[in-house]
Amino acid sequence: MSSSNAVPAHVAIIGAGPAGALTAYLLARMGIRITLVERHHDFSREFRGEGMTPGGMEAIRQAGLWEAFDALPSEPIRTIQMFARGKRFLNLDMGRILPADAQLIRLMPQPLLLEMLAERSGAFANFTLLRGTVVRDLVVTDGRVTGLRLAGEGSDFDIGADYVIAADGRYSVARKRLGLELEGQKQEFDVVWCRTPRADPLGPGEAYGFLLDDYFGLAFPAEDNHVQIGRIIAKGSYRQFRGQEGDDWKDHLASVLPPPLADMFAKVRDKVSDPFLLDVICGMLPKWSVPGLVLMGDAAHPMSPVGAQGINIALRDSIALANHLGPVLLGGAKPDELDSAAQAFEAERRPEVSKIQSQQNDATQRLPRMQAMAPVLRLVPSALLAGLGRFLLSRSSIKRFIEGASRIELTFKPGGGRS
Repeated sequence: MSSSNAVPAHVAIIGAGPAGALTAYLLARMGIRITLVERHHDFSREFRGEGMTPGGMEAIRQAGLWEAFDALPSEPIRTIQMFARGKRFLNLDMGRILPADAQLIRLMPQPLLLEMLAERSGAFANFTLLRGTVVRDLVVTDGRVTGLRLAGEGSDFDIGADYVIAADGRYSVARKRLGLELEGQKQEFDVVWCRTPRADPLGPGEAYGFLLDDYFGLAFPAEDNHVQIGRIIAKGSYRQFRGQEGDDWKDHLASVLPPPLADMFAKVRDKVSDPFLLDVICGMLPKWSVPGLVLMGDAAHPMSPVGAQGINIALRDSIALANHLGPVLLGGAKPDELDSAAQAFEAERRPEVSKIQSQQNDATQRLPRMQAMAPVLRLVPSALLAGLGRFLLSRSSIKRFIEGASRIELTFKPGGGRS
């Protein structure tokens, strides 16, 4: 165990996504020994959330990483166009809606963010990143998680830890090994994503939403001058959407795209990526920790894709967890105190997560209402729509959704001092 005159406490973190990577940085900066375990060899893999909202960006500010974050390539949303049955009913210029220099959402390639966090953490001798390493199981001693059973580079090995943090996403291995079950509202839809090179008539910073007879679709900028297109489908219908032939799914997608997207898609059809299915889950564990281990981010409370909240809530989790665990890890890492810190972390974060998930579920129920309003909104002058947009963004419920439903502050600073 750790004390002021002993070897620093050792924390093993499963998953180098946003939650795990930022938590690793914060704890390593405090002087805690960190092993961050990542199953991939790099961070460039399947679709992951790239929308940074003010709530998530505040977590980056609190971590003292704003300059490094701000230097990464990104693209703010400048306009949002909404279509229903092929006709545009909203064209929102965010520059006319938002205050000067404000951003509703900043699109940033997640691999770049994670590499930045890994590089910053790597400056500390007490930090180790194990890439290409799979968690086979948890090591449990007398009912307490005391380490990880790993596989990497052709061999299996165990590592011991004073504490384990599971930040391994919506399909968390730790959650499965512990036999923990999520609770929450059943989701009726999944999302099929693909990436295309950007081409005319789409320009930088343009985002699109399109209401379909059954569900919803959207498109927004992605890195390297690409566009990310998502098509919501009924849960469990992916095989039908994919079709029997190789390009059937492209036909199905092209048939529902509004004119600007359809024109672009036709030009780049042969360069469109393979589709990626996001199995939509929105739920929460009844308890986020067991003796010796705490779950965070999507491992504890997978978020719906509505409003691009997953990455942002995960980053906010990191700030709170560092506040609660830091003092205990530096003060002796007593097992009962670590477990109490994990419970305090959950007590702080659960209310915000519950509120955001509730708003996400409510939003999916409002799609039919938007369909009904579309013909009327097409008749509203753009100046009035801008005013309506400013009004909606000023509502407390909307502000809580994009900025966070609670205040976060990193109170436990490097060196063990509190601000």
